[in-house]
Amino acid sequence: MHSAPCPFCRAPSDPVLRQRPDYEYGIQVQLDYHRCRACGLVFADPIPVADIPSFYASYSTHGQHTQRKLPLLARASRGVMLREFESLVPSHKDEPVLDFGCGDGSFLAELRERGYTRLAGYDFDPQARKAARLVGAQVAESEEDLPALGPFAVITLNHVIEHMVDPPRDLARLGSMLRPGGRLVIRTPNARSVLSRSLGPAWRGWETPRHLHVFTPASVQAMARLPALSDLAMKRVFTSESMYLGIFHESLRNGFWRHPAGKLARHAAALVSWAGLTAVNAFAPVGEELVVAFERRAA
Repeated sequence: MHSAPCPFCRAPSDPVLRQRPDYEYGIQVQLDYHRCRACGLVFADPIPVADIPSFYASYSTHGQHTQRKLPLLARASRGVMLREFESLVPSHKDEPVLDFGCGDGSFLAELRERGYTRLAGYDFDPQARKAARLVGAQVAESEEDLPALGPFAVITLNHVIEHMVDPPRDLARLGSMLRPGGRLVIRTPNARSVLSRSLGPAWRGWETPRHLHVFTPASVQAMARLPALSDLAMKRVFTSESMYLGIFHESLRNGFWRHPAGKLARHAAALVSWAGLTAVNAFAPVGEELVVAFERRAA
């Protein structure tokens, strides 16, 4: 396995995941991943660009969003995520908001429930676009249609950037669709989280082969310094435990953890560790998700 330079800071890297299977959807393609020695970015190299559409032949975004009542803890987690989002953007409920990589439209539906009125979405997957239209948002058929719906006050990428072949290029393009002062809000797995470091290859956040770049706080800052993103100012970076329970359970899903005693132990461990790590995350960036806000600079 060769050593590839980091695509953001150009520092050397070390092999970290070799031919990790797709535990989630059973895609047969297996990639090699490297970790940058300087900024910690974990990235696939080489990236089989021509094969990427096949990675999504069966995917979670194909299901129709439903208004079913979520369990109490799931509602609490979603509430944390929405409060974090609204803390990063001024009140833009009457201005255009784009959810890029909108999947089945779940986040758009939640924004509509919170009073946002001008919602747009886009996903490269036609099955996801079909599902997202059912929530009542304006879903673009292609990326070329997006500028006509803007300029946007807010563009969100919820677990999207890790799927991108060239994140700086794509963020620059999306940033050009913001009005001056508009915000680009990103959520993505944190390759320096407690679970990523303690569970190793079993961590759900790797999601090989669909995740091509798995970020750290330092790698986000290295990316922000690239010339491609000179029109965007990074305003905040922090980590969140809003998805901790889901990632914990999906990481421990085989062997002992599938049996009744294992399930009981897993649920107990999840609740105790969630409470403790939520407290720790207030002081150190150990959360399972990175949350990043960029702002478009004034012309």
